[in-house]
Amino acid sequence: MKPPWFHETCKTDTNADHETAIMSWLDDQEDKYGYTFAGLSAHFKAGNGVVKNCLDASSYKRGKIKGTDINVYKKVGAAGKLHWKLSKD
Repeated sequence: MKPPWFHETCKTDTNADHETAIMSWLDDQEDKYGYTFAGLSAHFKAGNGVVKNCLDASSYKRGKIKGTDINVYKKVGAAGKLHWKLSKD
């Protein structure tokens, strides 16, 4: 069992830290890129709920990448090419 001080000093709310990092990163990216929950979640080591909140807040909508049947979250009207940092190619 962990002592009470552990929860006060060692346990922090990492969701808020993840949201800040993801939102900043998304703001710095070009609109032509699309993202998947799994890709962003793995890249930032964040939960899907946090990733979804960030994508929703940044006005990303679910859609297909042009010429494929891969669903990504992308800006409306953008081609939605999967971001190079998150693709497995």
